[in-house]
Amino acid sequence: MSENDIDRLAAMVDEEVERCRRAGAAVDALPADPQQAAAVLARAAQKADQPVLEPFEGLRFDDECDDRDQLRTMGVFHWTTVLYFALWNKAQYEAEHGTVEG
Repeated sequence: MSENDIDRLAAMVDEEVERCRRAGAAVDALPADPQQAAAVLARAAQKADQPVLEPFEGLRFDDECDDRDQLRTMGVFHWTTVLYFALWNKAQYEAEHGTVEG
């Protein structure tokens, strides 16, 4: 949403989709046993021993992982807590855009 060039924006979307695919593959590669998965995840966070686990590298499990106030973790600090958006009802929409044809 910070890019004006349509080609660059499309490339950024493609990059994000690929990161999501890699993250999903990393989760799928974890063992089914929760204790084994936790051990693999902890090791991979330090240094992935398999390319599929690389999305876990650098993952932190401490209370300071976001280094923001603890009420707004995971980057939510950057989002407002107020929704500045309101839906129009049909009459308001038609007044602004004309009659809705169904």
